[in-house]
Amino acid sequence: MFSQEMMDDIMEEDSPTLDYCMKLMLRGPKAFGRFIDALIETGQNDIVRLLAPNIDVRSFSGSNALGVSMRNVPVQELIPSTSTITHYTGDSFAETEKLYHPPRPRNSSNSLDTPMTSYGLASSMHTSTSPYVNQPALCQPVLGVEPRYSEQDEHLQHEDNGVLIFQVKPASHDFYSKKNKSMKCYPVTLSKKRGRVLIININSFDNNLYDARAGSETDVCNLDKLFQQLNFIVTLKQDVNAEQFIMEIESFAQREDHKEYSSCFVFLMSHGADLGNGHWGIVAKDGIKIDVEEIIAKFSNQKAKSLIEKPKIIVINACRGDTSDRGVAHPIPYVPEGAYKKPRLYKDGNNESADELHRAVDDMTIFKSTVPGFASHREEKYGSWLVMALCHVFAQKACDKDVYTLFKLTDEKIKSIKGSENQRQTAEIISRGMNKELFLYPGL
Repeated sequence: MFSQEMMDDIMEEDSPTLDYCMKLMLRGPKAFGRFIDALIETGQNDIVRLLAPNIDVRSFSGSNALGVSMRNVPVQELIPSTSTITHYTGDSFAETEKLYHPPRPRNSSNSLDTPMTSYGLASSMHTSTSPYVNQPALCQPVLGVEPRYSEQDEHLQHEDNGVLIFQVKPASHDFYSKKNKSMKCYPVTLSKKRGRVLIININSFDNNLYDARAGSETDVCNLDKLFQQLNFIVTLKQDVNAEQFIMEIESFAQREDHKEYSSCFVFLMSHGADLGNGHWGIVAKDGIKIDVEEIIAKFSNQKAKSLIEKPKIIVINACRGDTSDRGVAHPIPYVPEGAYKKPRLYKDGNNESADELHRAVDDMTIFKSTVPGFASHREEKYGSWLVMALCHVFAQKACDKDVYTLFKLTDEKIKSIKGSENQRQTAEIISRGMNKELFLYPGL
């Protein structure tokens, strides 16, 4: 459940035992139960009574203890340690590290290890151009608690199944006429769909390698509902392995019909993973970690020619560490190391004349659900904080705000959300050559 480096950090604390227990309860919805289970199996019942006095050690199976106490903690998009891990790096897969895999708890009728089958997915790879309309089973409710909001903040409204209630406010024709003529704005044609949206959501993992991402199906429903109203064509790829993941990214980036539209959005939602050396990965259904920068590189001007000079918006909803932000007592400025690095350079060869050359990376904005080192939070019923905030803000403000401003407002919305243990979250926006404003002009 902890790497050796994490244990070394814990042992340096003033109260290492307390720090260990606190971090253990944030390692995922099963970690604390597994730990208690291991203590009971090794006869250390006195310690169990100190840590969890309400547990009956005579009938306990690890996951049972979580049934009540951990329901009040938002599920973090955090991957536990596993056995052999494979990374995807560019054009090949390579086995690069071995990590400890903790024993799974015994079977129990109340176990949180029970596979989640209530979503009604027909196969491991699900494709739909309108899951919100055509796949209502994707939005069946699961257990969870409602997130808390700041008193001054407008409360988000949900349907009984957890999906947000919203209606996108339309833009005015006068606003469109004014902005679409400006050289500072990306051109948008009203007679066609605004563009395409690709959503890749990994909800469950092969052989229970990682915890299922309860609430992610609500995210899918919310995003589909939003972009249908924004007049985009939505494609969902659900629970794909690493090879399929890369194939879908490449196929989407290279679509010729992007030329007919004004922009594209890509949403990548799964557990996150630290690949070392400043690299961050996202986990496919088969447990393979894919370098996020390699995914982004698929949308370079060399590899996605039909998207040259068109806005490419990539949103990544995944953890970037195991720390849960609990806030600070004073407003101390925080700038995460490596958060504002220069855009990655590509050596893109071509035979175009000098006056036709484009930069290798351009017209791209990347929106990440959290900053390096920190967890990304998700409610079991209502979905992730990022998607809840994004859908609410876009529905209310896309009528007269550009996408970059919408992302800033989304982070402001996330700032107003707290977990039951005062968990917080900070999103990150990265612009790579997106030097114009992109308006979506909903309703026109």
